[in-house]
Amino acid sequence: GMKVEDWVLTRRLGFGGMADVWLAHNPNHPDIAQREVAIKIFDKEISNPEHDDNLRRFDLESAILKKLQGVDDAFLAVYSTPHFKLDVSGRAPSAHPCIVMELLKMPSLDEELNRRGALPIDEAVAISLAICRAMKKAHDLV
Repeated sequence: GMKVEDWVLTRRLGFGGMADVWLAHNPNHPDIAQREVAIKIFDKEISNPEHDDNLRRFDLESAILKKLQGVDDAFLAVYSTPHFKLDVSGRAPSAHPCIVMELLKMPSLDEELNRRGALPIDEAVAISLAICRAMKKAHDLV
């Protein structure tokens, strides 16, 4: 398969406005060689002078995810951000700015809603509150 740094990309899990998320593994990584991970790869097509804010936001997301690891066990593990340091111009020196993180093997909320339909109100409220608490913790770190 395709590679980014030492990570072998298996299949694309999802995409968004700034990045694609791939299922990946690194056969040479000392701690997680047998584990599949999710790797979020910044879309280089929008990495041009008009879109430097997108790269800065991606860098901020990476920094916040790293900080959240020590805050709460509920947050996913971030294994690495290979060569992902912005230089003074705000550009990443790596050909592939990325965030390597724990793979959560569970359906997305969208998949669950498609499967089950409308959720009972108490479950919908519990999920919404959990999302709000996580977002507050992330915003408190900015």
